[in-house]
Parts: sequence; structure tokens; C-alpha cells
Amino acid sequence: MRRWDRLLDSYLEEYRARGVSPQSVAYTEARLNRWGRWLKGRRPRIAIERIDPEMITRRVADWILRHFLRGIHDRTWWIFLQRIST
Repeated sequence: MRRWDRLLDSYLEEYRARGVSPQSVAYTEARLNRWGRWLKGRRPRIAIERIDPEMITRRVADWILRHFLRGIHDRTWWIFLQRIST
């Protein structure tokens, strides 16, 4: 999926140009590389053009729930999800 790699490179170039800290760029790059590996491993392959914003939002929200909100009551994270999806 060379298109993914080109998309990632152009996004990161733009991200750096915004003046974001190097640590934030490195973190974002690592997360996007990880997601890219997941996309590349899917069978059948996913066409990048077919990825809608809702899928990205769901994926990011799911990741946040699994990694940052452990131990928080279910109702609290449900409210959080509703707020970020509207």
C-alpha cells in the first residue's frame, strides 16, 4: 500500500510544518504506522479512498478506551464517546 505510505509522509510533513513538538510528531507517527500495519494486514485489502471519517473516529475512540480509560466506570466513557462523536 504505497498510497498509505505517501499519505502518511505528506500528513507528517504538514504536521511538522504546523510547529508541533517533535515528541508529539514522533508519537503520532508511531500511532499512524501502527494503524498502517493493521490496514496492510487486512484481507481483502482496504482501499484508502473507502475509509470514511466515522471509521477513523470509531477506531480512535476504541483505542482511547482500551488504553486511557481503563478502570473508569462504563457510564463515564459512554458519555465521553457520545461527546466526541457529535
